[in-house]
Amino acid sequence: MYPSFRGRKLAQPNFSSDHVEEIAFLIGNKKPESFKLMIDKIELK
Repeated sequence: MYPSFRGRKLAQPNFSSDHVEEIAFLIGNKKPESFKLMIDKIELK
């Protein structure tokens, strides 16, 4: 996983798997439409 802001990759080191506080999803296609995000599982190893 790598750090990003509004879809742009930041010039920072990749995240450590020992310390993740938040995962976010940004949909920014600038069009009103129906959307559904179905997540079965998120796993960090």
